[in-house]
Amino acid sequence: MSMSRSKGDFSFGAGVSYSLTEQVYAQVDYMRYYDRKGLELSGPSLSIGYKF
Repeated sequence: MSMSRSKGDFSFGAGVSYSLTEQVYAQVDYMRYYDRKGLELSGPSLSIGYKF
């Protein structure tokens, strides 16, 4: 049996959600991900959702 421990990565983001109707909503987010090797991934997203 072996055990390993890894360091965590860092990420952060922010977003807002807006109700268009009682069932439909729109959401805008921006996220940034970092890993321990110095790589970075970031960008915005736009979502449309339906509550049921």
